[in-house]
Amino acid sequence: SLVVNQSIVSNALNDNIHFYIYIPDAYKIDSTRSFPVVYWLHGSGGWPPGILNVLANRFHLAIKDRKIPPTVIVFLDDGKRESGLTPFKLDKVSIKKINLI
Repeated sequence: SLVVNQSIVSNALNDNIHFYIYIPDAYKIDSTRSFPVVYWLHGSGGWPPGILNVLANRFHLAIKDRKIPPTVIVFLDDGKRESGLTPFKLDKVSIKKINLI
């Protein structure tokens, strides 16, 4: 598996927050180095964790092909289709597109 299941306790939400994390191979070689982090806020919408391996594999291949630098990817996910991690409506969001293909 390219992703590892983790959780932290959130005092603000009074709950355990589950997430999956992809750690690039370069981290295993030098864990003292700083790496960019992408927070995938969408999670998997309750899909099986395997779908996150598919997404992580795209990042993994993009890193391997030097399309993006080695990057830690955090997939925030509570495993529930009906919930979201934002308690408010977002009207406009600015997203920088990263082409992984």
